[in-house]
Amino acid sequence: MLKSMVKTHNKNSYSEKVMIMKNTCSLHWSTIVLLSLPLALIMTTALLYFLVFVLRIDAASAAPASATPLAPVQTNWIDQPMRALNCGVTPTDSAETLVRSAPAERFAPFGTLSEGASLMVLGQTTTQPVWYAVGYAERRGWVAATAGRLVGECAALPNVRNPLIPDAPMDIAAFVIEVDRDGGAVFREALSTPTGDGEDLVWVRLINLYSQPPDNFRVLTMTVRCRNATDDSGGIDALRWGLANNPTLGCGDSFTFPFIHGDSDRPLLIRLPSSNHQAYLEYELVIQQGDTIAAPALQSGA
Repeated sequence: MLKSMVKTHNKNSYSEKVMIMKNTCSLHWSTIVLLSLPLALIMTTALLYFLVFVLRIDAASAAPASATPLAPVQTNWIDQPMRALNCGVTPTDSAETLVRSAPAERFAPFGTLSEGASLMVLGQTTTQPVWYAVGYAERRGWVAATAGRLVGECAALPNVRNPLIPDAPMDIAAFVIEVDRDGGAVFREALSTPTGDGEDLVWVRLINLYSQPPDNFRVLTMTVRCRNATDDSGGIDALRWGLANNPTLGCGDSFTFPFIHGDSDRPLLIRLPSSNHQAYLEYELVIQQGDTIAAPALQSGA
C-alpha cells in the first residue's frame, strides 16, 4: 500500500514538472515572439524605404544613361527670336499695312501699321512669300514683305519658323511596297526640312513572278507627285528621288524599270536635301504597269 502511494506521488510530481516546463517554454516563446515583432516591423520599414527611395533614385539616375538622344539639327532660324538691332518695318506706301495673326493673307488682321509708323521686327520667314514677324501690342504679329519696308539696321535679321509649316513625323528606316505582277500601287508620305523626316527609303517589290515566260518579267512605271503645305514652291523644287544610288529626278518626273524573277526588288530614295529653307510637302509614289525600259541616265546609275 505504501509503495503504491509513493508511486502515485512520484507520478503526480513528474506530471507537475512537465506542466511547469511546458508553461515555461510557452512563456519563453511568447516573449520571443513579442520581442521579435518590433524587430520585424523595423526590418520591414527599412526594406520598404530601400525599395521606394533608394531603388527609385538609382533608376532615375540610370535612366538617362540608357537613352542616346538624337543630335539636334543645326538651323539658322529660331522659334523664339530676340529683338533685332534697331530693325523695323514701315508701310511701303501711304496705305495702312495690316498686321495679321499668322503669315498668310487668309488669316484675320488684328492691327494696322499707319504711314510713317514702324514696328519692331523679330525676324523673317525663309518661305515664299516672305513675312516679317513683328512685335505688336505685346503679341507676335505678321506683316507681308510685299506690304512693308525694312528700316534701320536689318542686315543681321534672323530667320524665324513659319508656324503654318509642320514637321514631317519621323518614321521607319525603310518601307516595302509589294506590287502584283499585273497590278499597281500608290504610296503616300510626307517630308520636311530642316527638321523632321527628310527622306524615305522605299523598296518596290514585284510579287507573283514565275520562273518561266511570259510571267517571269514585267516593267513598271513610277511617278512621284508632290503637294506643298503652303504656296511656297521651295520643297517641290528641292525634292529629289530615284534609285537609291542616283536620286536625280524631281517632282512630276517618271521612269520605268524592269523586274525579273529572281531580281524583283528595287530601292528608291525620296528626299529633301538638308537646307535652312523651311519646307514641308506631301508626295505620292504612283506605280503602274509600263511599256518601255528605264531612261539611259537611270540605267547608267543602276
